[in-house]
Amino acid sequence: MNGTVVSTASDDFGAYERLVVSDPGRLRGICRAIRAAGAFAVDTEFIRERSYRPKLCLVQVAVGDTVSLLDPLALDLAEFWPLVVDPAIVKIAHAGTQDWEMCFHACGKPPANVFDVQVAAGLAGLPYPLSYGKLVRQIFDVEIPQGHSFSDWLRRPLTAQQLEYAAADVTWLTPVYEFLRRRLTELGRLDWMTQEMQPFEGTELYWCEPWQAWRKVRGIGRLSPVELAVLRELAVWRETAAAIADLPARTFLADPAMVALARAKPAAATAVAACRFVPRPLASRHGDDITRAVQAGLATPKDKLPRLPKSPPLDGDKELVHRLAVAGAQHCLANQITPELFAAKHNYSELVRALTDRRKSKHAPHLLAGWRKHLTLEILAYSNTGLAPAAPTDSDHAR
Repeated sequence: MNGTVVSTASDDFGAYERLVVSDPGRLRGICRAIRAAGAFAVDTEFIRERSYRPKLCLVQVAVGDTVSLLDPLALDLAEFWPLVVDPAIVKIAHAGTQDWEMCFHACGKPPANVFDVQVAAGLAGLPYPLSYGKLVRQIFDVEIPQGHSFSDWLRRPLTAQQLEYAAADVTWLTPVYEFLRRRLTELGRLDWMTQEMQPFEGTELYWCEPWQAWRKVRGIGRLSPVELAVLRELAVWRETAAAIADLPARTFLADPAMVALARAKPAAATAVAACRFVPRPLASRHGDDITRAVQAGLATPKDKLPRLPKSPPLDGDKELVHRLAVAGAQHCLANQITPELFAAKHNYSELVRALTDRRKSKHAPHLLAGWRKHLTLEILAYSNTGLAPAAPTDSDHAR
């Protein structure tokens, strides 16, 4: 392990500056080393509050004990991204959803063969979710630099403190990965880890079709189907307009304004400015566009109106949900699994609904899918609730 990377000698700018890669030749050498090693640790620094898409500012890579800081402001990373999507190479990250998002936006493909040490820690019985610093401290009793996650990473040159922080973010990832992989192997849970990583390797996590953007607008729970149809058209318009303006969608027009427009359904541009939360300059520039979107929503056929899924109330089953949650937490702790990773309270509610409502659902409850199913069957048996799904198959018992 390169001890200088996790030192606190932040005034030694030269040592950290030498880690920065802005030369294509050095990048090619790093890519060759990654392919030869078959695994690398990765982290990214980005700023997302100033533009429609997050702006990538730095990519930290560790191959073995060699740390490199790739500068995308000075370097074309086209040769690097195929390594992230290559299923033959293991990618190690901590809470890496946003790091993989950078990859998806850069090359249009999701990552493959990822290993998130935060998730692995929960499967190995460590607390979940643990920050990177706390995870390193818990496993290796090492303190790493903190405090620069909200730096201006677009500024050049980067300071020694920023570079030290960025390097430390990947220095210990590989040792943590090796420790947790051994632990999961001993527990027979590597296949569980593979299942947990599958969502990270699909496009759904990183891309939302414009006509589905309305589902991410906050505060829509009380809108009628017609109002939701208007909101859907407004959301498509907002995504397009925000992309042209290169602003985050919610910065371009806030969610409360979107909901207000869906409720008011302005029929003329002059009425747009009267809607609550809509800035007057935006109403002046885009009033006609907004009213066209409103009219398109109002013209939606009745059988095409969007609707929010409704969950049946659980008033009579709250005690049952509570008992299952307590039994689940106890069973997880007894089996070295972090309860918070295994299930949230709404997962137990979903399970109770599925087992008390005999109408067949298209989708299995979260707790009756994958590796969780076997544990859930044990929890149901031990909790003495009288609830039980259909008899499991032999494959359900595989750990």
